[in-house]
Amino acid sequence: MRSILFGFSAVSLAFLPVWHSLFSRRGTVFDSPFLSNHLQLDVTGQLDYMAGLTLMVTLSIFVGGTIALVASRSSILARTIMLGGALALLLFGLNAARAHYLPWASLSNILVFAREETLLFSAMLLVALALLAGLIFFLNEHLIRAVLIGLPVGAIILLNVIAAVLVLGKTSFVVEKGALATRFAEIPQNRVVWIIFDEADYRLLFENRPDGLVLPNFDKLRRSGLEASQAVPRGRSTIVTIPALIHGRPISSASFQERGLVLTSAETNSAWFWQDKESIFEELRMKGLNAAALGQEFIPYCRIMHRVLNQCWEMGRNWEPGSDFFHTRIDDFLLRLAAYIPVLNRKLRPELFDSGITYEHFLSGTLSAISDRTLALTYIHWNVPHTPYIWDRRSKSYINATEKPSRYFDNAAYADMLLGQVVGHISKSGLADRTALIISSDHSWRRSAKQHDGILDFRVPFIVNFPGQSRPIDFSEPFDTIVTRKLVAEILKGDVNTAEQAARFIRANRVLPKRSAPQMTKK
Repeated sequence: MRSILFGFSAVSLAFLPVWHSLFSRRGTVFDSPFLSNHLQLDVTGQLDYMAGLTLMVTLSIFVGGTIALVASRSSILARTIMLGGALALLLFGLNAARAHYLPWASLSNILVFAREETLLFSAMLLVALALLAGLIFFLNEHLIRAVLIGLPVGAIILLNVIAAVLVLGKTSFVVEKGALATRFAEIPQNRVVWIIFDEADYRLLFENRPDGLVLPNFDKLRRSGLEASQAVPRGRSTIVTIPALIHGRPISSASFQERGLVLTSAETNSAWFWQDKESIFEELRMKGLNAAALGQEFIPYCRIMHRVLNQCWEMGRNWEPGSDFFHTRIDDFLLRLAAYIPVLNRKLRPELFDSGITYEHFLSGTLSAISDRTLALTYIHWNVPHTPYIWDRRSKSYINATEKPSRYFDNAAYADMLLGQVVGHISKSGLADRTALIISSDHSWRRSAKQHDGILDFRVPFIVNFPGQSRPIDFSEPFDTIVTRKLVAEILKGDVNTAEQAARFIRANRVLPKRSAPQMTKK
């Protein structure tokens, strides 16, 4: 029994970085937003708790049994193995702490520092070696006591995990992902690709663009279609604006509660759970038209809209209907542990070291949907220029994710590159003659006042480009972007097929924005 407890303690310490990562995103079960956090994360993540619990118990028994077996044969060998294991666990923990709290201390950065500050680096290395020798001596004398620190840690983890499993109920060990809508065979005459670039700011991307920022693909579309200079979204947050856009209804507030996104009507002040009814996707479904929604972050599109969508991506992952069980997540836990082992982690989880992998994966899925000629509407929600900033516009390459404010404009350049990929792919697919493009955003750069130039402007880009059209239309009247839902429906009906007609439609159906446009606040 003592060996099992020792094994459990060691496993608890090893798993600490994994649980820290899990709890930091979802919160613990004793936090009030625990359930609502699950709506903002990948649906299969709910299975992490049962998978982690199973793996911890299994490894605890295995490690404890191994220790008991070795100790029964040779106490010297057992002590050597235990010392080596404790040292490995210590190094593993130190590296995990470095990855969490000192991400800049990568091997490449350390080597650069060693070259530039050789004497200082040498002195620090000697101190580190001395501390390591002291720790080895300490572990040799107090090994069992040191490792048993993991017992209260493990107890706290298990308390949270068991409580989470009870609260989540069935979804802690199996998650049902609802079936997508059956696909209609008819090929639509008109198509719309509707792109939301999260946190794109009209003023900073177009009116007051910084020197050195080049956005050729945005500018080309601005010169060949309708560009609105006074478009303002319904809210200043994604969870308010996105439902308002998809439903075309004014929403005053939204919040993740329990197991749904609760919306409050700006007209009646009534509240309801967000669902697919009365959405643009349901309308198209009733008309026999296919639609796809692809979201990169935050909004649970597929969980809410799967019934009326023929294709869907949620949290950057393709929605594959069916049942997911907790045992399919155990390999994820092992991979997360491997993510704290130098060298090995780069092979097993390269996405941790290359931001481009997940973004390229989502781009690939997006381009595939855009070239699907059976889709009447392809709705895309890209998480750029929004943080994390992952692009360097000068070298045109991915960088380690950062929150540095100046990198906002690098992500803006990345959004322009994505737009170019979309336009080029539409052309190559042979669908350009029937595809209209709508480019907008859910909100402007909300931190521009504090992080950039002291000015907050609520306006967002709003560009509508039609096939075969080259005459630019400057629409300078203020309007709420919730008109987009009706505009999409009219384009697909064939009643709006030029920039001039789009301008007339917006003018006739516009809702004045809640804020005057532009409204700029000096901070």
